Amino acid sequence: LTLTDNWFEAVGGGDRVGLGEVRFLGNTPVNPSPVIETAGLVDFGSFGSNPGPNQHPLQISNLGGVEDLTVTPSLPIGSSFSVAEDSLTIEAGQLIDLTLTFFPSADGCFSETLTLTTNDPENPLVEITLIGAVNCVFPDPQQPDFSKEEGVFSEDFSLSLTSSEPGATLVYTLDGSLPGTDNGLVYDSAISVTTSIQVRAASFFPGQAPAIRTRSYVKLSPDLAGYSSNLPIMVVENFATGSVPNKNWSTSTQTGGGLQQLTRQPAFLGIYDRDLTGNTADFQSAPDQSSRIGIRVRGAFSSTWTPKPYSLETWKTDEDSDRSIKILGMSAESDWILYYPHPGYDRTMLYNTFIWELSRQTGRWAPEFRFVDVFVNEDGGDLTLADRKGVYVFLEKPKRDSKRIEFDELSQDGFTGGWINSINRMDPIPVEGFPAENGATTPQFFHTAGPNRIQSTSPNVSGSGDDIPRQYNAFINFEDPNGYAISAPQRAAVEEWYRQFEDVLYDNDIWQDPDIGYRRHLDTTDFIDYFQMLTLAKQGDGLLLSMFPWVSSGDRKLRMGPMWDFNNGAYGGSTTGTLYFRPDRLWYDRLFDDPTFQREYEDRWFELRGGPLSNANMSAIIDSQVAEITTALADQQSGLSASSWTSRVATMKSWLQTRANWIDSNFLPPPDFSSNGGVISPGFQLTISNTTGENGTIYYSTDERDPKETLTAFDGQIIPLVSMEISARVRTDSGNWSAIRRATFVTGTPASADNLTISEINYHPSENYPATEFIELLNTSPTEIIDLTEVAFTAGLNFTFPVNTLLDPGERIVLVENITAFTDLYGDFMKIAGEFSKLTNLANSGESLVLSAADSSVIADFTYNDKDPWPEFADGEGCTLTLIQAQANPELSLASNWRCSAARHGSPGTDDSLVFAGEPDDLPTFVLGVTLPEATLPNVYKFNVRLGADEFIAIPQRSDDLVNWEEIPMPTQASVFNDDGTATYRIPIDNLDSRTFLRLVITSR
Repeated sequence: LTLTDNWFEAVGGGDRVGLGEVRFLGNTPVNPSPVIETAGLVDFGSFGSNPGPNQHPLQISNLGGVEDLTVTPSLPIGSSFSVAEDSLTIEAGQLIDLTLTFFPSADGCFSETLTLTTNDPENPLVEITLIGAVNCVFPDPQQPDFSKEEGVFSEDFSLSLTSSEPGATLVYTLDGSLPGTDNGLVYDSAISVTTSIQVRAASFFPGQAPAIRTRSYVKLSPDLAGYSSNLPIMVVENFATGSVPNKNWSTSTQTGGGLQQLTRQPAFLGIYDRDLTGNTADFQSAPDQSSRIGIRVRGAFSSTWTPKPYSLETWKTDEDSDRSIKILGMSAESDWILYYPHPGYDRTMLYNTFIWELSRQTGRWAPEFRFVDVFVNEDGGDLTLADRKGVYVFLEKPKRDSKRIEFDELSQDGFTGGWINSINRMDPIPVEGFPAENGATTPQFFHTAGPNRIQSTSPNVSGSGDDIPRQYNAFINFEDPNGYAISAPQRAAVEEWYRQFEDVLYDNDIWQDPDIGYRRHLDTTDFIDYFQMLTLAKQGDGLLLSMFPWVSSGDRKLRMGPMWDFNNGAYGGSTTGTLYFRPDRLWYDRLFDDPTFQREYEDRWFELRGGPLSNANMSAIIDSQVAEITTALADQQSGLSASSWTSRVATMKSWLQTRANWIDSNFLPPPDFSSNGGVISPGFQLTISNTTGENGTIYYSTDERDPKETLTAFDGQIIPLVSMEISARVRTDSGNWSAIRRATFVTGTPASADNLTISEINYHPSENYPATEFIELLNTSPTEIIDLTEVAFTAGLNFTFPVNTLLDPGERIVLVENITAFTDLYGDFMKIAGEFSKLTNLANSGESLVLSAADSSVIADFTYNDKDPWPEFADGEGCTLTLIQAQANPELSLASNWRCSAARHGSPGTDDSLVFAGEPDDLPTFVLGVTLPEATLPNVYKFNVRLGADEFIAIPQRSDDLVNWEEIPMPTQASVFNDDGTATYRIPIDNLDSRTFLRLVITSR
């Protein structure tokens, strides 16, 4: 008996039972059947005139191992496309060109489907889209529509793709690659979705870039069907592409040398926020936010942990490039961090988040963050409970941004702008390897010369001598500009700045001079706050690693940057030792040699202890964050239980309070005031008491000078008759001065949301008048003088109005970027409050502004913008944002309440609105100007409106019979901003003919 089945033979028979032996006739082919491979789209292109017969080859391959592939092409009758061959036979492993012809009989956009009938058992029918155009432009394609929102799912489903434009070709991929004319499958039927999958679909028209949309679907295992969390849930799915890339730092690579950065892994991010009623998150609906992302493991020592911390970039749907989005209410950004608060090191899961919130309350920039419940699926298959990694912190990265560390970027020559450095391990080798973008062939860093002002260390090598930093694995790296992008002039400028700074700091003759000394180069309050929080927490890496010093573009002063990496070694050890934590590092040793710096240090400590660093406030921060995490989730965190976490939190609170109290005891405290300031009533009397525990005399001042200068002794009471700041110190009988106590007392009618508004904003001056930004405030009260003492911009700008700043009824006051530049353009007739901080300016792209009253209530909180419907001519085109009918105190957040200024460059200090006082027949000219409205071809209605005629609005209308009139929507933007104080509007009118009538109706606003 002989049986033959495909490519092996069985031989048996005789008296033997069964088939007997089996022997192979040859090697079994991998795939003996024919397998077709070809493009899904053929684009003949676009022609200005009929090209005649235009041929294009379609390459068809047989990827099978043995059998011939047969192909029969067909096209609809009467098509503008044709095919030369009736059928093709392609041997295994070979390819043949099928000749296609495009021969249109007229102009137009043409699209057709070529059908290939084959003997490929997997693809018996293949459809290919043919497109071409003659004197015709296909419309820009719109992104394909998906029948189901992306996110998690439990039940299998069919996914449909559609296009809103007839004739568009849809192509899709399921392997994460971009669909295109030479990649992907032509969509012809619903896609069956039974497992986690990413679908990338493109809509095509000839001669147009494809419109691509990506949607991801993550299948839930049954054990997650009812899952819910007290925190927002984050799902990271990489569709079975393996472990998230990790550059594999180890203790043998402490300097970071030799490590290479890895390419980010494409993945999907789904965010399921808490609902508003139950305050829990679950998988029962589509994600609140989702995005393609690029992800990799981040950190040095923390990258060895399990679970891992991650670096994320939110990406565009059609390319692996940054896409800034708002996540969980945080400001828009593309660079994010998923930090794992490992309980083995971050014992309460609050070590970083506590210090971030504490430092934010002191006025420092700190990253926005949210606690989240994280799932990361790296091993394929369904998303299961085993993919849950636990509680993470999702946060933004330190970077230059109008809402983060704000400064202008460093110019190419290094003469203007600012920069961010980092003091940390050296940067890894770039993803692409060396040479880098700027030609660098090694990591880029430097050291400063240090106290002896002799540079012992060459660029890009480890430190020596007393060069700074002295930590063996710390280097001054370049963050912005990045070390692999920074130009030679930029780098030279940065290093030269540090040389000049240290030449002053370590020059015994001038270093303490208030004008030309080190304070010209360094923000002492910033350095003090940074050091005090390190000292309070005794942070393990403090002043060794993980620092982001930066120099602003405004005052070119050095600041220490955000508090960072408190997750290892902080909040531990003795609470009663180490009054100054590593004071010998960086430049602090020299700073503490300055008695004035030491005095400022002690003053600032007690100032913060009266606010953010008070025991009550520190406990409140911890309690708030504990309430976010909840004991239930802490109980599920690896290495924790609910009881152990509760105990650790209590220990942290006690440790902080005990340590802060001990630091208090090492300095002379300030005197105590009977009132902390604010709005006072007539007859108020302030009393001051000595709390130092030593005999001494209380001295005070009321003119913002230090009491050590005025030496006015307190005689029992102070009665403020005008708004004033009162300062006091105690001088003990032994000659020592206490810390200072300050408070501001407001005697007039305080500014509030009822009587003060923001009336004009010049956020983006024209390039001919740089540094002329301003913001104008108006007293809207018709009768009262208001007091702006202690009124402050607390977001967007950084400015507190001086003591006893008064505004008459209807009076305006401006806050400016640069007084000299401002008065050169506008004059000096108006009231100027001062310059806003060099660290802040008005963002050209728009930003949030918050103006707070002396009692901390909100006067204004809104976000202006440079995009429609906000007046776009205010964005560097010569006008300013001007509030319409400002005296009525309208809502600032509504774009419709703002217009362009009537005068070029604005009218700070004055009201540019117009008051109509003529006869009724004069009203059209008053509102519209002298130029009459007109209808112009092609089908445009054009008219002017006088900027400043705020009492009235012009409403365009149309009619076909002069009886029935229909309102035409008014454009949100003018088309021209004219020098005569008018703006020109152009309105397209459909079906404009001789029977169409147009008019403008002028009515009161």
